[in-house]
Amino acid sequence: MSASNPDVAHALLRAASRLFSTPVSGIFRKLKCRDESRHSKSAYATINLLRYNSTLKNFAVLLALSFTALAQPYDTVIYNGRIIDGTGSPWYSGDIAIKDGRIAAIGKLAPSAGHQSIDANGMVVAPGFIDMLGQSELTILVNPHLPSKIFQGITTEITGEGNSIAPLNDAIVHAEHSTYQHYKITPDWTTFRQYFARLEKQGLGINLASYVGATQVRRMVLGDENRAPNASELERMRELVRQAMRDGAVGLSTSLQYAPAPYATTEELIALASESAKLGGTYATHMRSEGDAIITAIDEVIRIAREAKTPAEIWHLKAAGKSNWGRMPEIVAHIEKARQSGLDITADTYAYPAWFNSFSAFIPPWAHDGGDAKLIERLKDPAMRARIRKEMKTPSTQWDNEWQEIAGAEAILVSVVHSPKLLPLQGKTIAEIAKLWKKDPIDTIFDLLIEDEAFTYVAVFATIRKAPRPMDCWAASTRIRALTALSRISCENTFAKKTSCGWKKPSGNSAPCPPSACASRIEEC
Repeated sequence: MSASNPDVAHALLRAASRLFSTPVSGIFRKLKCRDESRHSKSAYATINLLRYNSTLKNFAVLLALSFTALAQPYDTVIYNGRIIDGTGSPWYSGDIAIKDGRIAAIGKLAPSAGHQSIDANGMVVAPGFIDMLGQSELTILVNPHLPSKIFQGITTEITGEGNSIAPLNDAIVHAEHSTYQHYKITPDWTTFRQYFARLEKQGLGINLASYVGATQVRRMVLGDENRAPNASELERMRELVRQAMRDGAVGLSTSLQYAPAPYATTEELIALASESAKLGGTYATHMRSEGDAIITAIDEVIRIAREAKTPAEIWHLKAAGKSNWGRMPEIVAHIEKARQSGLDITADTYAYPAWFNSFSAFIPPWAHDGGDAKLIERLKDPAMRARIRKEMKTPSTQWDNEWQEIAGAEAILVSVVHSPKLLPLQGKTIAEIAKLWKKDPIDTIFDLLIEDEAFTYVAVFATIRKAPRPMDCWAASTRIRALTALSRISCENTFAKKTSCGWKKPSGNSAPCPPSACASRIEEC
């Protein structure tokens, strides 16, 4: 019997009281016999005494249980921890009590006050971390518990980077068939309201909030075409933003590196961001450039924030590309200047040595016009391949040229593929695959995109000065960990022992694994 709730304790006391007050005559009633002799009366008295003693014993047991329950008013007590409460104050020693999934008390508490106690000696106890930009909107439908988030101490995720989970139409579902097939998901929603209802029905292990993506809204109206909307089309896009906000979206987002997002003008984005702002939303952005043209990209964010009258958040701020290392003081000063002018502009960053994105981002935006199917057609055309190759090899501030931002093909680590026949390539760099295929690295990029229907995802190492080996890549990408009192598990401990790449088989035996096995776990962490 669980005795961790005061209400239970009070119920036990009431039951004990009722039991103790049971009249002796009630016990006798069923045992009454016709013999009124003194011997019979003596037998009745003996039986009565035995029954009454049993009643006293039952009362004692119930009373002990009730006092135990009263002494354990909390479900869990975490004691001896170093508390960081999220207010910005220094850590302090203390204990935390949890009841019904909520913090019930903080202070000096007895471990025995909880039905369960956890000794957090030497560990930090903190509120759940907020992932400012995760991408779990689909994987949460595969595993609602999201252990890869929980084991890092993340309890809230914000998602919806340009392409959001909603709104949806048949054309988008058809265009993204490889993605849904990869996760074995059948989209049965078209709006945020319907998607959130599905989450509520299935349950979820973390809190989730989403932006409505400007790219998603554009695709709903214009598809993947490289053109500007007319007045009526823009109004339809505005209405989609308003509807998403009413359904619970937290603002408008852009991811302006990935087609068809680059086709949107600043004026188009101001129009959509203003609709979000009217309903209390924020504008969040993966800017047009995080490399050579980053100052120009920040200026666009500043203009959108000013003219749309909206707060703005710059996602994963970085100085990407070897030619931009060392520019972060200039970048931060530019943002600070905008803030001093009265604009509410903030930025976040991550500590990874690489970014993780769609491999097709290496191809210039114009080649994506019409979607992935058209992109693949162009990659198969010799004249188009030659043009794309030339643009990739030419420095430019007109698009975020990732090929110009890396030290070489060894800096691109293939992490996720869709085609089963390409699975052996997971965990290999483009340099290794080029050698394996006996091809030029750029041709390798083109042909891999063709083979995988432009689904491939890669880790790109362009925020460090030296491109690491694949196993170093894996170790680096799992180095950020959350050690909380409730879980000391990290991606590094769960899946890899730094460069040794040891991992636990279901049997619990440690065994080496090939690079592909490690790379396939990057996404999980």
